[in-house]
Amino acid sequence: MTAKLSRLQYLHRHKKVGSANWKRAQLKIARLHRRVASIRKDALHKLTTYLAKNHSVVAQAKI
Repeated sequence: MTAKLSRLQYLHRHKKVGSANWKRAQLKIARLHRRVASIRKDALHKLTTYLAKNHSVVAQAKI
């Protein structure tokens, strides 16, 4: 994902601002950002659900 995002952003910076190709590249980048955000949100939700279901107490250790 990060390699694809990096590549899209690299190609995007050479486009003329406001052009049709610039807007298309902008949309691709936005879609990929949304996909990455959804994957992270899903993983976090699965983790917290697992912890809540399988452990009676969750506490932060004192350092």
